[in-house]
Amino acid sequence: MHGDIYDQTFRALTDCWRDAWEDPELPFFTVQLAPFGKCMKSNGELYPAVRESQEKAAKTIPGVYMTSIMDLGMYEDIHPKEKSEIGRRLALLAMEHLYHFPVQGECPEMAKILRCGSRVAILFKNVGDGLIMGGQKPKALEIRQDGKTIPILAVSLQRNGLILECGGFTDSEVLVEYVWGGYCEVNLHNSVGLPVKPFRGAAVEGEAEELCC
Repeated sequence: MHGDIYDQTFRALTDCWRDAWEDPELPFFTVQLAPFGKCMKSNGELYPAVRESQEKAAKTIPGVYMTSIMDLGMYEDIHPKEKSEIGRRLALLAMEHLYHFPVQGECPEMAKILRCGSRVAILFKNVGDGLIMGGQKPKALEIRQDGKTIPILAVSLQRNGLILECGGFTDSEVLVEYVWGGYCEVNLHNSVGLPVKPFRGAAVEGEAEELCC
């Protein structure tokens, strides 16, 4: 796996195919790698870096769109089996960006991470009619500070974000990671069943009123 150069090689691929079809605006609809634990002699340890590079490619190459299938992975199979659902998500992307139908095709993604006292707020875009969480807490979400995992004591689900009550903060930087591993389970989606994409980032200081999502 070459996560450090994936976005560059993918740009070269899109340029090559656009030249071959003589269409400089040829769109590409792509699928982010699914999570998996182990398959034959492989494991998913290097996948987070590749997924990050896939996200970069979709953000920086015009006409490239990406859906996430972080909720469709299987621990012992590198190839997810829910093909019809993957097709539905690609169709939604095409309907939104190619045919300009009023649908929600983009997966939710982190827009901002704020910190105020013992609370952290994560704000998202592309939530449709709102976020849906299966359970009391989001799975595969970690808060870290000074190299240690900070416990999440309570979670408040808002329409376009999460407010996390945490314990044990110091004055140093707070880091947040979501589904940043080879295999993980996901229980956070938008209103049309699209999963929140992987992200990691540092919290910035916010005012108390900003934490109301």
